[in-house]
Amino acid sequence: MGNVYSDLKQYDKAQQAYETAYYGLITTKDTFSIAKISNSLAYAALNKKQYQKAFKYYKNALQLAQGKQLFETKSTALVGLAEVFYNFKKMDSALHYVDRAFYLTDSLNFLSKKIEILSFKSMIYKKQGNTKEALELLEQSQVLDDSMQKRKKIAESTVLLIANQQKENKKETQGLYAQITQKNYVLVLAGFVLMLSPIVGYIFFMKKKEKLKQQIQKLEKEQEEKQELRKELDEKKREFADYVLKIFDTKDRILSTIAKQGKMNPQKLTDSVHQIYDLDKWKDFQKRFSDVHPSFYYTLQKTYPSLSGRDLNLLALISLRFSTKEMASLLNITTKGVEKARYRIRKKMNLKANQNLFQAISSLIA
Repeated sequence: MGNVYSDLKQYDKAQQAYETAYYGLITTKDTFSIAKISNSLAYAALNKKQYQKAFKYYKNALQLAQGKQLFETKSTALVGLAEVFYNFKKMDSALHYVDRAFYLTDSLNFLSKKIEILSFKSMIYKKQGNTKEALELLEQSQVLDDSMQKRKKIAESTVLLIANQQKENKKETQGLYAQITQKNYVLVLAGFVLMLSPIVGYIFFMKKKEKLKQQIQKLEKEQEEKQELRKELDEKKREFADYVLKIFDTKDRILSTIAKQGKMNPQKLTDSVHQIYDLDKWKDFQKRFSDVHPSFYYTLQKTYPSLSGRDLNLLALISLRFSTKEMASLLNITTKGVEKARYRIRKKMNLKANQNLFQAISSLIA
């Protein structure tokens, strides 16, 4: 009910509903739910301009989320605290909390949250009179928004492609069954005519029937094999997706630990990140990627022998539509390093000026 009242902007009723839920949950020790309700209470208080109360609830939510995998709850509380200090006109404190929120969402790659935080941070800089920084942050948020919209379009086109493929498969199957039905009709008619010579007719009928049975069995077997292959490929794709997410999850746990510790010696930070990207993990990545796209590495190595193992891994990430920043993070290099690597690969592959790397390798991931 609190969410309904909040959507209707009836914040007094929303606050009452949230408080009832909050005090009911305290005895359950359900940290996740209590933290979430605390954020909702703070949001209602913020809209009622009860900034001290909002500060208390956001602070409570942040404390409950510390040390747990409640990343979204934590980022919401951090942004909320930044808004409270923004209304207190304490811009330095607002920047402190909004920077913490951005660092957390950046490590988790929450695009929509990053866009929201960048826009809010731009407002803070504008309030401070720093127009240049405010404009730069707005441009960054626009770039991220474009990237998010592009990913949505890719996902929508993928769903449409799968639906069209299923329609084609269904149409093909219906056509084959129609042919078999037609043959069956002809077979019955022929059997009726041959009743005048029972022995010859019976033998002919049985042969045709056996052949038809074999055709049906063959068709059913082919359909079963196709289904099995589709299931196997889908399973491999799911496993590979889980594996890539696991890489990010491992990275997120390390970065989350770093975030809780505050400032860290740069060398220790480098060592922590290096834990993710050892040689064995890239070998495992190549194996899993090859399970889904068997010809990818082999064809590239055969066609462009000058490509290094690192080049091939970068091309695999490009085929998965990773952003430059994500690839830099996975390969443990800077975004400029990724761009330089792209340029070297293009030279090795002798690509035309109007042809990008994804176009060049798209046929290998079809």
